[in-house]
Amino acid sequence: MYLVFWSFFALICVVLDFVQAIPSCDDACLFDTILRPRLSTNASIVHSSSAAPRWSEFNPPQTGTVVNVATEHDVLLTVQYCIAADIPFFAQSGGVGWANTFSLGKTGTTINLRGLNEVTFNEKRTEVTVQEGTIIEEFINAAYQNHARVATGNCNCVGVMGAALGAGVRRLMGLYGLTIDNLISMNIVAADGKAKVVTPENDPDL
Repeated sequence: MYLVFWSFFALICVVLDFVQAIPSCDDACLFDTILRPRLSTNASIVHSSSAAPRWSEFNPPQTGTVVNVATEHDVLLTVQYCIAADIPFFAQSGGVGWANTFSLGKTGTTINLRGLNEVTFNEKRTEVTVQEGTIIEEFINAAYQNHARVATGNCNCVGVMGAALGAGVRRLMGLYGLTIDNLISMNIVAADGKAKVVTPENDPDL
C-alpha cells in the first residue's frame, strides 16, 4: 500500500509540474505525454469515444479519450492519473450498461477493459480466475472447453464482472446461487487510487 500511495503522489506531482511548465498542453496532450509512456506496450490511448465499441447504442457516453488497457497495472495507472488530473472516468467491458452518470462529456475518459479477457481454471477446475474485460460468452466457452460449470449471467454480450456486481442472475441460481455468491476474491482499484485484494475475510463490507 505504501508503494501504491507513493506512486500516486509522484504522479500528482508530475501532472502539476507539467501543467505549470506547459500551460498550453490540453487533455489529449497530457494523456499522451504523461500517461502513455507509463502504460504497457500493448495498451493504447485514442482521443475518440468511438474507440470503445458498445453493444448498446442507447445514450452512449461521449467521452473525449479512451484508454485501452492491457494489464491490471494499466488500470491502476489510468485511474491514478485521472484522479490526479481531476478527469472524470468510467470503466467499460461489454459496453451494455447505461446510466445518467455516464454523461461525462468530452473531458471524460473511458477505460476500455476488453483487452483483459483471459479465463484460467485451476488444475481441479474447482476455481476460475476471470479478468475484468471478459464477457459472458467467452466465460461460458472457456468453461465448456474445460468441462466445467460456472456461475454467470445468461446474456452473452454482458461483461462477467458487470453481471456479477449486479448479482449475476441465471438459470441455475437455484442450485448454485448467484454469481456474486461464488466470488472468492477480487483485485480492484478503489476510488482513492489504491490497489486492493478484496475477500470476505479482509473486507466483508466491500
